[in-house]
Amino acid sequence: MALSDEMKQLYRCLYVGLKMDLPAKEKEIMELLANETITSNLEFRVRIVQIIGLIKFLNHLPVYVPEAEQKILDHVRSQSQVKNLNPVMTNSFFKVVIEHSKAVQDRLAKLMKDREEEANAILTGALPLLKDRSSQKTHGHDTPGDKKVLSDRQLSYCRSLIKKTTDNILSEMKNISNRDELNRKLTAINCGLFYTSAVISPHSLPTKRNDKPIPVLANRRQSRL
Repeated sequence: MALSDEMKQLYRCLYVGLKMDLPAKEKEIMELLANETITSNLEFRVRIVQIIGLIKFLNHLPVYVPEAEQKILDHVRSQSQVKNLNPVMTNSFFKVVIEHSKAVQDRLAKLMKDREEEANAILTGALPLLKDRSSQKTHGHDTPGDKKVLSDRQLSYCRSLIKKTTDNILSEMKNISNRDELNRKLTAINCGLFYTSAVISPHSLPTKRNDKPIPVLANRRQSRL
C-alpha cells in the first residue's frame, strides 16, 4: 500500500514514540503499523484533521484545544479497559497521532497565511466528506453568527468522525490481540502434543482401570533383570 508523505511522517513518529515507551514490544509495534485497517483509518483521520485545520484557520480558531485532546485520551483510556488492551500502548499511540495532527494543522495555517480565498475554495471542495446538514450554507447573506453556527456544526461533525476512527482503530487492536492470544494458545497446545508424542511412549498408558501409569521415556532401553 502506497503511503502519502504525510502518512509516512506519521508512521515514523509512531514507530519512534512507541519504541520509546515500549522498547520490548518491537513485534507488536510492527504488527500495528502493518495493519491495513489501522492504516486506512489513520489516512481518513489525517484528511479530517486537514479539514478541521482549514475550518480553524478560516474562523481564526486556535489549533490546540486542550479539552478536545483530553476528551480523546479519556475515551481511549476507558475503551482500553473495556477491551482489555495495553493502556501504555494505546495511550502512546494516540498521543503521537494527536501531536502529528496539531503539526499538520500548524503547517496548514502557515501555508494558507494571506490566502483565505484559496483556503475557502479548498474547504468547499473537501466538504463532501461531511454530511449535508453539517456543510449546508445559510440562506441570504452570512452574518458572523451564521458563520459561527456553521463552523461549530462542521467542527462537531468532524470530531465525531475522529471519534469513529479512534473506535475503529481500538477495535482492530483488540482483534490483533485476540489473534495473538489464539496463536499463543495454539502454539502451547502444539508444543504440548509434540512433547507428549516425543517423550512419552505408549507403554506408559494403563492397561487396566486400576493400573497406575508408569512413565517410560521413548527409545530408552529397559534395564534387564
